[in-house]
Amino acid sequence: MSLEAAAARGWFLVHGYALRIGVTSAHEDRTPIRLTAGCFNLLRGWPFLCFMHEPSRKFAWQGNGSLKIDADSYGLRFAAAVSYDEGHQLLGGIHDGRFNNCSVMINRHQSEYVHENGHRVELISKCSISEITICPQGAIAGSVCWLGDLPREEIRPECREAYQQWHKNAADAPAVAAAKAKATARLLAEAQAAASRRLADRTKSIRDDRPRWANHMRSGQFR
Repeated sequence: MSLEAAAARGWFLVHGYALRIGVTSAHEDRTPIRLTAGCFNLLRGWPFLCFMHEPSRKFAWQGNGSLKIDADSYGLRFAAAVSYDEGHQLLGGIHDGRFNNCSVMINRHQSEYVHENGHRVELISKCSISEITICPQGAIAGSVCWLGDLPREEIRPECREAYQQWHKNAADAPAVAAAKAKATARLLAEAQAAASRRLADRTKSIRDDRPRWANHMRSGQFR
């Protein structure tokens, strides 16, 4: 989409991966991190999209539907509808690659430290996020964004792998969600069946013990 077309429409789309799964960060000033599959809790908080971790430069928000987030095997996938009036400078920077990297503000809930090749790495297995930020350089390779209205041939080289994964996983999302719901329902049914069996066994045990209780009562042992 050209700047003129976005201005005429009044908004533009930003697609991307805010974080990659299984890729170690390149932090030099602190311990590198790596996120594991299934680590994101997307039900906590209302993340927003901003620039350079500045909340005052907020362009989209999950709370009003302008920011949509989902997790897949590749990473944390997002789509944002950005007002042209507020984000026209952002549009140009994403388009020409000046700032098409992403980062996030992570709230850790569970992690552990491991040593790999002489370096300490934090493995994050449970977390939520409070923001997605667009920036010139992210800490985790492959965490990039692009203009969602661009045709495939106009996607910048550094974004093409993520672009392909984004569209594949977005198309597969309904089937994946249905499979997860089916698996969850099966586990719930199995848990309920197990609980029913335990209750039945306990009830039977109580009934089997009643004659002994009666005998004790008649013999006066409980007096």
